[in-house]
Amino acid sequence: MQNKVVSKNLLNSTKNSLILAKNGCDIMKKKRNILMKELLMIKDKIEEIQQELLDFFSKAYSDLRDANISLGLFTKELASVVEEEVDLNLTYRSIMGIEIPVFQRLEYKKPQKLPFGLHASNSLVDKTYLSFMKVKVAIVKYAELETSIFLISKTIIKIKKKINALENLAIPKLEEDIRDMTTALEEKEREEFTRMKIIKEKKIL
Repeated sequence: MQNKVVSKNLLNSTKNSLILAKNGCDIMKKKRNILMKELLMIKDKIEEIQQELLDFFSKAYSDLRDANISLGLFTKELASVVEEEVDLNLTYRSIMGIEIPVFQRLEYKKPQKLPFGLHASNSLVDKTYLSFMKVKVAIVKYAELETSIFLISKTIIKIKKKINALENLAIPKLEEDIRDMTTALEEKEREEFTRMKIIKEKKIL
């Protein structure tokens, strides 16, 4: 403040900057709280999906083992005719300005027709195929939730840094500047009052 010419306009401008800084800090805190609630909700969901995924994987590999015992290496040949799913429709939803990817909503449905003929397989292979279909659906849901957690957590960290910068640096500095300017202006007014008083007394004499 020593290098600045103190004026009422500068003081008012600094006061306005302080108001904006405090309002911005409050808005960011509200945004952080909303994102924290969203994060906790997603974490609850992902814990359910994690357990579901483990159960599906365990069941699928158990079924695969039984199929291998039944058909041996021919199971691998049957697996080669199953088409790989390389594309997923992707959209986005906005959470407090964060674009969260939403993968195609897959739901497990028993297919009308299996990719291999009935003459080439048996019920154990069919059972394995259906089990891995459930795994695929669970993986997509898990990936969506993991991505959401990553993006929201990253944004929360950025917001916390901004809040800390405002609360610990910007706002205290503005408050200090306002105190210094107020003191300087009050001193200036006292000096001006004293000067005017002396001039008036001289005129009287």
